Amino acid sequence: MEPRESPAIRPAFTIMLMREMNLSGRIIRVMSLMTLGLFVCAADAAGAPNSIKRKRIGIFHEEGFPSKSPRPVPWYKEVLAGEGLKATIIGVKELCDAKTLSRERFDTLILATGGYLPIDSEFAIGMFMNGGGNVIIDENMMISRWKAPAEVAAEHDRLRKDYLKGKSIDEYRDFVQTHGLSQNSGGNLFRYSEKLDRWIKPIEIFSYQTQSSPRYFQEFGLEPWPNHGESGASFYFRPFSEDLKRHQTLADAGLLDGMPRLLPTKITTDTVKVVVPLPGFPPTMPVVKASSAREDGMMRFRLAGERDYYRAVPFAYANDLLLPVYVFDKASGVAYPGFPKAGKQVKDRDSDFYIYRSHSPLKVKGGSTLVHFGVVGAHLLKSDKGKDVLICALRLAESILPGERSPEFIETCNTFEDELMAFYGKSIEARETLMKVAALHHYREEPQEEDEALSLLREQERIFKEISNAGERLRALALETKPIGHKNRLDLIRTCLRSAKDLERMRLKYEAVLLEHCEPPKPVPVENRFKRMSWGFANIVPRGITRLAGLYPAMKKIGMSLGPYYHQQAGGFHRAKELFEQTGISTGYRMSYTSSGHPAQRAFDMGILDPKTGTVETRKRSWFETSEDWEFYEKDAGWFLREVSKRPGISHVMFLGERNFNWNLWGERMEKRFRKYLKKKYRTIDALNERWDSRQKKFDDIVLPVKRPDARPEHALWEDWTRYREIYRMEEEVLPQAELVKKHAPNMFSLTYGSYHRHGDYPANGINFYELGKAFNPTGLEMGPGLKKEVLTADIAGFFHRNLTSEWSAFYFPPSARLEKINLLKEQLWNGAAWGQIGVHTFMGSIACQQYRNLIDPYNRILPVGWQLREVDRDFQKFDHIILDGQRVEPPIRILYSPTTLRHTSWPGIEGDKSLESVVGYYGAFQANHTPARAIDEGAILDGHLPSACRLLIIPQVTYLNDALLPRIEEFVRRGGAILITPDSGRFNQYGEELNSLMALAGVAPVTVKDSTVSLDEGKSLPFVTYKKAARSLSVLFPEETDVVLRFKDGQPAVTRSKCGKGSVIVSGVPFGRSYYGEWKGAAGVALPFLNVVLDAAGIEREYSCSDREIVVRPWQYKGTKYLVLASRTRKGLVRKVSSDGGFPFRRQPLMAPFTLRIRGEWRVKDYLLGVELPAESDGQFTVVSGLIPSPGGGVYELQGAEKRTTLATSPAKKPLPVGPPLVTARKKHLTLPFRGRLFAESGQIMLGDYRLSMNVDARGGVWGGDFYLQVSHRGEKIRKLCRAAETIEFPFLKKKLNVVCQHVSAVMPVSIEAAFTEEARAPIRHDCVLREETWLGQKSIVLQNGYLTVRILPGLGGRIIQFISRVDEANHMFSNEKLVAQGSGDTWVDFGGMEENAGSWPGYFWNAPFEYKITKNSPNEVEVVLLRTKSQKNKPSALEKVYALKKGSAKLRVRNRMYNAREGKDTLKLRTHPGMSVGGDVSPSDTFFYPTGQTAKAVPYSANRDHAFANEGAWLAVFDGDRKKGVVQEFARERVGGLYMYMGKDSYNFEATTVPHEVAPGAYLEFDYGLGILQGMSGISGFGKDVAVNIALNGGGVYGRNSDLGFTIEIGSLSPVEVAVTVSIESEKGKTADVPGFILELAPESPGSRSLKWNTGDLPDGNYFVSVKCRDRADNGIVTAQKRFALAGQKQELLSQRLAGFRI
Repeated sequence: MEPRESPAIRPAFTIMLMREMNLSGRIIRVMSLMTLGLFVCAADAAGAPNSIKRKRIGIFHEEGFPSKSPRPVPWYKEVLAGEGLKATIIGVKELCDAKTLSRERFDTLILATGGYLPIDSEFAIGMFMNGGGNVIIDENMMISRWKAPAEVAAEHDRLRKDYLKGKSIDEYRDFVQTHGLSQNSGGNLFRYSEKLDRWIKPIEIFSYQTQSSPRYFQEFGLEPWPNHGESGASFYFRPFSEDLKRHQTLADAGLLDGMPRLLPTKITTDTVKVVVPLPGFPPTMPVVKASSAREDGMMRFRLAGERDYYRAVPFAYANDLLLPVYVFDKASGVAYPGFPKAGKQVKDRDSDFYIYRSHSPLKVKGGSTLVHFGVVGAHLLKSDKGKDVLICALRLAESILPGERSPEFIETCNTFEDELMAFYGKSIEARETLMKVAALHHYREEPQEEDEALSLLREQERIFKEISNAGERLRALALETKPIGHKNRLDLIRTCLRSAKDLERMRLKYEAVLLEHCEPPKPVPVENRFKRMSWGFANIVPRGITRLAGLYPAMKKIGMSLGPYYHQQAGGFHRAKELFEQTGISTGYRMSYTSSGHPAQRAFDMGILDPKTGTVETRKRSWFETSEDWEFYEKDAGWFLREVSKRPGISHVMFLGERNFNWNLWGERMEKRFRKYLKKKYRTIDALNERWDSRQKKFDDIVLPVKRPDARPEHALWEDWTRYREIYRMEEEVLPQAELVKKHAPNMFSLTYGSYHRHGDYPANGINFYELGKAFNPTGLEMGPGLKKEVLTADIAGFFHRNLTSEWSAFYFPPSARLEKINLLKEQLWNGAAWGQIGVHTFMGSIACQQYRNLIDPYNRILPVGWQLREVDRDFQKFDHIILDGQRVEPPIRILYSPTTLRHTSWPGIEGDKSLESVVGYYGAFQANHTPARAIDEGAILDGHLPSACRLLIIPQVTYLNDALLPRIEEFVRRGGAILITPDSGRFNQYGEELNSLMALAGVAPVTVKDSTVSLDEGKSLPFVTYKKAARSLSVLFPEETDVVLRFKDGQPAVTRSKCGKGSVIVSGVPFGRSYYGEWKGAAGVALPFLNVVLDAAGIEREYSCSDREIVVRPWQYKGTKYLVLASRTRKGLVRKVSSDGGFPFRRQPLMAPFTLRIRGEWRVKDYLLGVELPAESDGQFTVVSGLIPSPGGGVYELQGAEKRTTLATSPAKKPLPVGPPLVTARKKHLTLPFRGRLFAESGQIMLGDYRLSMNVDARGGVWGGDFYLQVSHRGEKIRKLCRAAETIEFPFLKKKLNVVCQHVSAVMPVSIEAAFTEEARAPIRHDCVLREETWLGQKSIVLQNGYLTVRILPGLGGRIIQFISRVDEANHMFSNEKLVAQGSGDTWVDFGGMEENAGSWPGYFWNAPFEYKITKNSPNEVEVVLLRTKSQKNKPSALEKVYALKKGSAKLRVRNRMYNAREGKDTLKLRTHPGMSVGGDVSPSDTFFYPTGQTAKAVPYSANRDHAFANEGAWLAVFDGDRKKGVVQEFARERVGGLYMYMGKDSYNFEATTVPHEVAPGAYLEFDYGLGILQGMSGISGFGKDVAVNIALNGGGVYGRNSDLGFTIEIGSLSPVEVAVTVSIESEKGKTADVPGFILELAPESPGSRSLKWNTGDLPDGNYFVSVKCRDRADNGIVTAQKRFALAGQKQELLSQRLAGFRI
């Protein structure tokens, strides 16, 4: 192709339109030229050349080859010769030979066969196009009209009739394979069969039980639209429902001269020549008319990999152009199957006559062009204007297209990508080398050299980030309509080249150091069938043959051994074989448990239960109903398995198993099968009734349950029903399919795709992970982030077999920066290896438009994640024999997971999988404590597989205990084992019978506890907040056999240990596991002392301890040698500074984390990967070593027995530098202010004046010992801050402030702080309002301020509130990602933080839109600003106005939103607030969400990664930090808000309010007003109204006995000054029961009030009651009413205590 120059002029409106399309995630360079006639003007294009420059034309023709060409080959030759062009006929042999079909011989190739092509020519055609050749296809390449010979079709029909009866299956399949009778709809690729002496469509694809021929060449880089599979079914065709018009932009540029302006609706297959004039056109203008309809329609295309549901920006196609030559005037409105909105999109205007200009970096400069005539173009070729149309198409193919960029610009873009990715590879390789060098110097105790390596490492990280950020900005610029950023790209190319050379020199230098001092291990042969750790991915787009030729070597380079599904590959079987032989990378054959669509299946009504209403909806499904049906399927599937197992390069069968039953399979068929199951199990109805405690008359009367079980018979029915569903899934679906593979393809392994996807919401989901893991070796359950998946994958499903993770959502969502992604990969792979994962096979890995989810880009460049995989794989190859052939050392602790409890307690909106959450909590706590422990499924114990090494079995919150487990547990205890239970463990058996079996074994009874805080040693305590209602004190029934291990704060027993045979039963009155999962996993130091006390009680010695809790320690054994595999799991690149110095508000985490590891016993310790022995010392019991681990990353340490060890000596403490008068060393617990001296953590809580101080160390800081934190409490408010030497830390409370000037902190024993402590009164409040405009982080901002609030608004980033600050402590209650704010707005959604308003689906139209603003009020009494956005970001006609106002003396910001309908007709609008909050200035377990429901307020404690949507019932919502005693409240009109949604992230959380949808007339608006305020001095909220909030806090668990004192505290806060009269009463559901004395308070935002009251319950009957609080103003007007529910249950408690006293075992 001749070089082109890009146009420089574009109409302004077109440019704006293109940018808007860019933000919608579509291919803007395609779509912007199509939108409603708004095209680039003709001046933009160079226009068509006068003569055709590409004169050498090859025309494919082979005698006998199938063809549906609109014209015979001689016609083409004649037309081309008439234009002076050299036309050469080439046959199949030449077409399939890349040397013959070359750019040296031809400029353009015409495939004059109507879209039919020889399948073996794809590589040669691809190479021709890569060389710059143009290709013309003269019909639609997706539509096939080929038919087999009549005698073949007749024989096929005969065999198929037998096949459908389950007969002659192998004969039928062989016949289809031999004769190429593809079962997919169409297929246009052919191969000559020597055996049959004719052309056939070769079967090259097996998917499920389908024999298919490839439909079209993937090499062309296109795929069908709207469906993206290979299905070309006619229901995706666009019907000829209206006339077609020329693409106006192409026509205006003079590129379509010779083509008719209008193609009317009716088009025929016959050549019909009718020329008629049209009104308004010259009489000579040719218009083609037709007499009859041509076909059902036409199949359209899009660029390969483009998907409407991917939000990623398509960088890969930034320089490509796909343009329809003819378009419809408007979209069809057709609801295409599976794509109901496609018929309304602009894309639906396309015809199938396309020109595609590809500037792929795989092609030479100038790119190549594909002209696809399609059905529309073929009709034109057949018309009497056919000659003009062909010549016009040839000119078009070599012309500059509107919007096309210059070859120089494109080449720079491609070179930029090449060098950027090459730089990433060198940088990551150098980084890994430096990490090894730093560790080497650490072991050699060479601190100067270690610091040098770490310094270089930090510098390389900085350079990596700078280049990466610059690169991402330039990649985004490639999507702009103007070719901008050219100079910057050239500069960055030079920078990448220079940096890559520097990095390589540095790497070689330090590699030499490693070679000199290290002795890495020699390769050890692996006996396991996998031979190595396995990596791979399943899907690729694009999939052309030339693409594969480069992809597989790139995959091999980064260590991959598993490739995409073979049906994803161009060339099918043949290509899979070649690629395997060249690279050793194998592929897989895809099957499904459900075998959907197989002819042996019969339709039935499966039924879907609605758990909210109990109704069952009809829904059709198919399955094998008889043994004959299954036999038919087994023979059929067996043929496929035998075929694929013969073919080289196909190593495994891939099952899709991500589904669970949810609420499906609830129909009549399952009811009948369930009854049959019950008859087999119980034999008689009497036996069933005895077990169920029911009165069923006969089996046929039993109906399926439709609601959550309550009574015992309901639980019994539910148990058998949900257990049957698990049996049904395994025995009907999973096991038969797995056995098929073993039987018919024994040389292949099965790999099942499955994941833990909200199974806790579906108690009848049919998934039993333990049973699923038995069936597959390896297991394929997804191992993503989070301990839930780790527990299920590594321990439950992985009890028998190792895991090869299939699917990996951690790498798909959300898109993230390069460095974050490579760190995530390294973290996950090392963590997986540590627990025994043998590989990862992701669903996606190299898909266009998925740049942040790929390892290799669409043009085979290795991306940063791929380079990082290569480095990890290099390390793993050194020890993969340990993971593949070795075993994890069996731990002394197992934690019981109970699917039975899940099935009986879980229910959507009510309860999750509390058993799994409890297990995961303990699992995470043991990890942080470096105590080996694993989970175990109840099924493993029932099967007799409780490991003999287990000494402590934890049974946490197993409310429903399978009664077959009880004798096994009793036997375990009596033989010397210990069990740890909670009061509800074993309360019921699986049939709902209340037994309290385990509590009876312990000899203790649960009693309501008032304060759920547990006292620990040295004055420490552990509060249970999230699940405090589950806490119980323990009444000891047999004191001589039971010891109290821990007590609650009130002295009542919290943990007990009872003797039982040779063992013991430990009862924890608090739900430690679930509480750790929900509130303490981020503050392990607070919770682990509790765990260690329990371990001591169980007699468990700690084998390991590590100074860094973020390091996981896993012991392994291989052929008699012990190894420790360490993984640094959760590191973030940046953490927020505790105190800001006005500079960058983050500090970097270290890339290498030093740690001290203690190992029980005498050992020599060697870094196995480096081959370097670590200096070690002994303290008599433990070997102590100091190490340095990548963060994230891991290491492997070999342990060898040692004869003698140096005794560890205590280093003398360094003397602090004197500052002023001598410091006081204080070990007292009561001190006065001001104070200057040294305080010790061992003193416990210290009173300093009226402040309570405590200290702890968090090992996450990455330094030896960890980060030192000081917590200060004052009048119930707690503030915890990081302290460092030479820093001043402020602790601002409501009325005064404590200042701490740190001189020295010690984060190792003895933990202490040397500091000066002074107290400072709060400055008087200046109430006047202020409004100012200022630049903040490079963004224009507006600040509204009064005495209570500072509000910062960013007009340029969606008009969001980015700071919502309480002046009293300067805490920002909005999360703010200041790094992203400083970078500014991009096209892909990022979380800037702050509060915005969304319209439409997330992230809405306005999230990053720039707003205009006007200051409308600016006085000391009030400030107000109006923001306006007149055009949405997604081109939806709507506008948004936002008004922010702040008044003097008020702690409330008033917000008014108006969204205008700018359409010509009515529109339905809604808005929702989207606040990214961190109330109190951070996210902590003390944060709680509140919203009104019924008579009370619902409290939802913070729990990371939790979300919940529900209907609104009130006029407010709030989030409070209970420690800081602060809350943010949002008020609104109740009728305006329809729904609420909360999401709890790790760094921020949302509490969103969505308006009720309103139909809005043109020019009118939807209004949504709300107030946003900060309440002080309150730990929560029970009611809110008229700026006043009330919180009622009960002392105790909310359940009280007879004659008990009910203590409660009432907190009242206000957003404005007011006097309130407070009345208090006790009410039942029938009315008022008692009055409690009231009081009067003077309130202001800075002056909340509270009262502690008491009321005796007397002899009131059991039931539900309320504390009711009402506030009224001076005029006796009601302000707010609040209620708090409690229960009286004295009679029930007495009966339970009497019952338990009867047990003694």
